[in-house]
Amino acid sequence: MIDISNFLITAGIVVASIGSLYFVGLPVSILLSNPDENKESIFLISPFLGLATIVLVLQNLVYSNIRLEYGVPFVWLAVLALWVCILRKNKIIGFLEKIPWPALLAALFVYSVHALGLFILGAKYYVGRAWHDQLNSTLLAQLLIDYNPTTRLIDFLFAIPSNACHTTQHTLKGGGRP
Repeated sequence: MIDISNFLITAGIVVASIGSLYFVGLPVSILLSNPDENKESIFLISPFLGLATIVLVLQNLVYSNIRLEYGVPFVWLAVLALWVCILRKNKIIGFLEKIPWPALLAALFVYSVHALGLFILGAKYYVGRAWHDQLNSTLLAQLLIDYNPTTRLIDFLFAIPSNACHTTQHTLKGGGRP
């Protein structure tokens, strides 16, 4: 029996992961490209430019001491503004005619092979194998949402509940789990 909610969650994650790269990368690559350039290559470099743009902008928000919860909505509004500019100038029509379907389908196939575990188990039950990396990434993301990068260490110590400090100190002294 197919779990519909698990399927919808998985499909949403896959669409969001690929779609956000193109949603950001396509207008950036169109604006940065030469009009005489090969329009087929625009679709091949768009996800990479999208990823680079997302990382660069979010990283600069952190460096500028802007909390991500306040800055990220403006990033998406800026991307929407880019789309409005492109659609008003009818720049997208010439690019849509030149979509390199064989290359895009090959890339989607490779993505599907790499995501086979996710597709089989579904996002609800897929855990992956890099738990330590997931923990570090999650903690760092939450830290950047909750605190500014210029927060002093002493401020963190007073923000952590006392039982969490005891657990951390016990573990760091080599005592293992308390």
